[in-house]
Amino acid sequence: MRFLDNIQDNITDESAAYGYTLSIWGSGALLLNNFTMTPSAILAFVFGGVVGFALLAAISFRGFFREVESPEVQHIAASMIHIFASLGSVLITYLAVTNVESFSMAFVFLIGAHVTFTYNILLVFEELISEDIYRLERK
Repeated sequence: MRFLDNIQDNITDESAAYGYTLSIWGSGALLLNNFTMTPSAILAFVFGGVVGFALLAAISFRGFFREVESPEVQHIAASMIHIFASLGSVLITYLAVTNVESFSMAFVFLIGAHVTFTYNILLVFEELISEDIYRLERK
């Protein structure tokens, strides 16, 4: 069934971006619902996301100028849903947004950084669990 193979390829390729998109949009929507987001506040959110991504790159590659290799990872299909990474990062945003007493550019910046950073850290845990389940299923 080539059709199902194509769908499998698509969702495998889109998996990480799908979960990240849910996290960013969910967190952005929470900010928009609770605060007046001026253009500068939106830029602060996006800049926070860029800084969070840069921080992850610097930590994981031990700098910005190392060669990047992408190893193939064995995992199960359920790991591509990103329940913990997507919902976990948005839940933290929800808790922060609904409990903050005053809105500031620093807060919006930190939400942007948090979503990128937290999503990727939780994604690593999901992948590790998935790899363990995959190995157990193969025994």
